[in-house]
Amino acid sequence: MADYRANMPNRDRLMELLSYDPDTGIFTWNKKVGARALAGAEAGGTYKDGYHYVAFDRTIYRAARLAWFYVYGSPVPDYIDHINRDRTDNRIANLREATNSQNCSNSVARKQSKSGIKGVTWAPDRKKWLAKICVNYKAIKLGYFGTSEEAAAAYETAARAAFGEFARTKQEPQ
Repeated sequence: MADYRANMPNRDRLMELLSYDPDTGIFTWNKKVGARALAGAEAGGTYKDGYHYVAFDRTIYRAARLAWFYVYGSPVPDYIDHINRDRTDNRIANLREATNSQNCSNSVARKQSKSGIKGVTWAPDRKKWLAKICVNYKAIKLGYFGTSEEAAAAYETAARAAFGEFARTKQEPQ
């Protein structure tokens, strides 16, 4: 897979080949550019990483980055966050500029998490739940707690303070 932060195409070329609907987040071909890229057909597809990509002129682009460029016409930020965490939802209202730290904060607990709660892990040596958070690449221990709910509350408070609107916690839908 190509670097998803690859240089953007010429904007005139982008608009010549594709139309973008900001209300649906879908790109469609303006004209036939290949065997599967027919005028009026939806452009691109979803790759195994869950993101939607569109390819043309021998380059593969993340659709979210194309949408940003299509709408704003300005340099595309290094990180674009999907507010609702749906990697295929490229409606412009669902996209926002983010830092790497903010983008990571808008994720859920990892699949290998034993607690299933973001920022909460079991500390067998203390027989307590440990709440921790990573801010600006620094791991911060928030404390040890008797219940996972108490640890989750500590993580939620710290996440809201550190990440504001980008904070994603256990209590929010996945």
